[in-house]
Amino acid sequence: MHARLFVSSLLFGLFYIASAQDSLTRFAVPTPQEWRQHHQIMASPLGIYLLPAHSYGYTSATFTHERGPLMRLQTPEKDTNLRLSSMGAYASSRWRLYGEFAYDRQFADSVGWLLSETPRLGMPYYFASPRKGNWLNETYQLKGAANYRLSHLFDLGAALQIRYHKGARSNDPRPSTESFYSRYHLNIGLNLAPVHISMAAGMVYGTSDNNLIYVNENNDRIDRLDFMAYELMGFGMHRKTGKLQNREMQANTYGHELSLQASFTRNETTLWARASYLAQRDSIRRSRTKNVSANLLSTYNLRQTRILAGLIHPLSPALRLQTTAHAHFTKGWDRLDNILGGQKNYVYSHRDIGVNALLYHRFTSQRLDLFALDATAEHEKRQDGATQHTLVRDAFHLAAAYRSQRPLPRNFAFFYGASQAFTLPKASLSYPSTQETVFSTQLALPLQRFYATSTASTRIALGTAKRFAHYQLTLSLAYQLGYVLKAQPTIHGTRHNFEAALGLAF
Repeated sequence: MHARLFVSSLLFGLFYIASAQDSLTRFAVPTPQEWRQHHQIMASPLGIYLLPAHSYGYTSATFTHERGPLMRLQTPEKDTNLRLSSMGAYASSRWRLYGEFAYDRQFADSVGWLLSETPRLGMPYYFASPRKGNWLNETYQLKGAANYRLSHLFDLGAALQIRYHKGARSNDPRPSTESFYSRYHLNIGLNLAPVHISMAAGMVYGTSDNNLIYVNENNDRIDRLDFMAYELMGFGMHRKTGKLQNREMQANTYGHELSLQASFTRNETTLWARASYLAQRDSIRRSRTKNVSANLLSTYNLRQTRILAGLIHPLSPALRLQTTAHAHFTKGWDRLDNILGGQKNYVYSHRDIGVNALLYHRFTSQRLDLFALDATAEHEKRQDGATQHTLVRDAFHLAAAYRSQRPLPRNFAFFYGASQAFTLPKASLSYPSTQETVFSTQLALPLQRFYATSTASTRIALGTAKRFAHYQLTLSLAYQLGYVLKAQPTIHGTRHNFEAALGLAF
C-alpha cells in the first residue's frame, strides 16, 4: 500500500512538472458528464491513443455526504465520503504517459443485508444479515499507462491498474473484507496515417478475503434471527452460518483480456472504435491456502464484451462535438462444486447500450458553455436454478446537463451548471410459493420494488477558479436531490447529496 502511495506521488510530480496549457479552453473543474466519457475512454489502456497530444492534469480533494430514505437495499442510509484523486497526462515526440490515483474513505451508516464488499458484475456469493451496521471502508486505486514510439510506423506500450479495498463493520455480526484486483496489459500500435490501429492483451489477477465474528456471544444464537448471518449463493440459495462454521470466504480471480482499436483522424476530426473481450474466473473457497481442492465452494465464470465508438468533430471554430456510443454485454454463471455437485446453478446476464454527447461552445471572450446529453438502456436477468428465483429488470436512463464558465477580472473565473436525470424502469420477480424463504421476502422482493420505481434527480453546481502562471486553483459546490416520480407502497421520500471540492488544474 505504501509503495502504491509512493508511485502515485511520483506520477503526480511528473505530471505537475510537465504541465502545459490546453490549446483549447477547458473547464477548470471537469463536469460529471466529462468524467463519465473520460472513464469510458480510459477503461482500456488503448484509450491513451485518444487523449490530446499535450500535457495536462487535475487533482482534487472532495467531500460528499448523502442521506435520505430513497435508497436501494444493501446501501447506506447515510453515506459520507472523503476522496483524494489525481489524474495527469504527459506527451512528447516519442512518449505518452498517463496516470490516475484515488483514495476513498467511506463512512457508511446503517447498511442492511450486506456483510461483504458490494458484489460486482453479478457475483453471487457473499455474506448478509438483516441487522444493520456501520461500515468504514478504504479504497486505493492506481492506474498507469505508458506508450513509446519506436518509429513512424510502430509504437509499444504497457499499462497496469490496481485496486485495493479494506472494510470493517462496527457491530455484530462484525465482518471484515479485504480485496486486491489488478490488470496488466501490453499493447502495440500501427500508424498508417490517417489511420491508427492498436491491439492490447492483458491478464487479470485478484484475491479477496471475507470473514465475520460475534463479539457478544449472546448474539450468536440460532434464536436471534435479527442477528443471524446468511451465506448467499446465487439469487435465492442461502444457508445460515452456524456457530464457528461457514464464516470464512476467500477467492482467487484469474482472467485475460483482449482489445482492438482503430481510429481515423483528418484535420481536427477523429472517428474511432474499440472492441474488448474479458474472460474471468473467480474460485471461491473457505481457504485459498489450505486444502484448496476440498475447500472449493463455487467457480463463478464471467464473459464480458464491450464495444465503444466515438467521434470528435469541430462543427465550427466555436463549436465542437464529442460523442461516444457503447454496448456492453456481460454473462456470468457459477458451479456450486461442493454443494450441488457442480451444477450450473446461477446465471447472470446484463446488457447496457447507450450514447453520450458533449457539445462545447467557445466564445471569443473566453466564456465556455457545455450542453450534454446521455441516454442508456439496460437489461438484467438473475436466474437461480435450484430455488427457481428469477429477477428481470429493464431501465431507460436519460440525462441532460448544462455548464457555463465565464471569465472575471484578476484571472478569476466563475462557473455554474445544472442537470436533470430520469430513470424509467420495470422489474419482475418470480419463484414458486414452495420456494419462498427469508431471502425472498426480505431481500429479493424489496430489490424488485426498488428496481420497478421511476425516479429522477436534479443537480445544481457552482464554483470559482483562480488562474496562476501554470495552474488553476478551484473551489466547487454541488447539491443533488433525488425523488420518486411515482410513489410505491414501500419506496418513498427523497435522497439528498451534497458535494464540496478543492481542485488544482494544470
